[in-house]
Amino acid sequence: MRGSWMKVTSLMLAALMILTLAGCAQQSATEPDKQPSEAPESAGEATEQPKQEGVKLKIATLMEGPMNDGGWNIFAYEGLQMAQAEYGAEITYTDNVTANDMAQLLRQYAMQGYNVLIGHGYAFGDALTEVAAEFPDVKFINYGGSAFNGTNLAAVQFAYGEGTYVMGAVAGTTEGISKIGMVSAFENATVKSDFENFKLSALKYNDKVEIVNVYTGDYNDVNKAKEAVLALLADGCDLIVTDMSTGQDAMLEAVRGAGKKMMHTLTDLMAEDPDTLLWCGIEDIAKATFAAIREVYEGRFQGKVYAFGINDGAMGFGVFGNAITEEQKTLAEELEGKIRAGEIELLNFAS
Repeated sequence: MRGSWMKVTSLMLAALMILTLAGCAQQSATEPDKQPSEAPESAGEATEQPKQEGVKLKIATLMEGPMNDGGWNIFAYEGLQMAQAEYGAEITYTDNVTANDMAQLLRQYAMQGYNVLIGHGYAFGDALTEVAAEFPDVKFINYGGSAFNGTNLAAVQFAYGEGTYVMGAVAGTTEGISKIGMVSAFENATVKSDFENFKLSALKYNDKVEIVNVYTGDYNDVNKAKEAVLALLADGCDLIVTDMSTGQDAMLEAVRGAGKKMMHTLTDLMAEDPDTLLWCGIEDIAKATFAAIREVYEGRFQGKVYAFGINDGAMGFGVFGNAITEEQKTLAEELEGKIRAGEIELLNFAS
């Protein structure tokens, strides 16, 4: 009896501590200052009704950086809005989440009745694994990561390397490119898959090109991103390749100022500068986020790795820059076709 009483008391105290944190956590979610800021952050305000019968969804997403970052996080929020419009889902988010707060905030949302919890980024893997074991009836998603548990935690990824392999061939066949600098925040498994497949292809078409990697240690620090690019340019790089959303404009400005070239693997920036940009990949985060939520709504969710790629319409490419030749365009189309047909063996570090 004493052991049981102590266990119940401990659980009550733990629950009280988590609920006490609720106000603080909601305050950390910043209101966007541009579209889609007019959409309700929480579905308590949602007016759309589900278009078909399914699970009633309450979805919360945690983000490491600012929601309205111009890329990675804002597109995830757009995926939540798609679920709100299609299924009448209740949606909310907390951005700028630090590593120390990840597990705590996941527990808070689970205890508030949210049944789909998304950690948007590789860094949420450990916290999701820990908290998913405590709430078996809640569905957890490690978006852009590799954490899954076979039951209620899934890793939702892109088919990393599909897009960058094709982009690498274009880089390798571009005249005047002898040294390439690749910039990201961390060398995790997903970034490694993208970068290594880019290298594999670039070296296939130009075995003399030199390729170096730089990691800033922070996806959200614009100054670090720009400083990394400036250092690479000073070191003789002719082409900068990056997957970073925050700081992408500052990076492009630095490359333009040096008269060199740039590629972005995540977002099509071509309208900003078709002379400086060679080509951009597109990872449709909104579409992939919605596809993962649909698995829950329609009762197919499994605790496995979901990889959405070119064949799913979740990955693609923007328009070509002014420096790209007709021969390069033809090569890119041929390689994309081979990727679709599964004829190219890609490196995979993420599953």
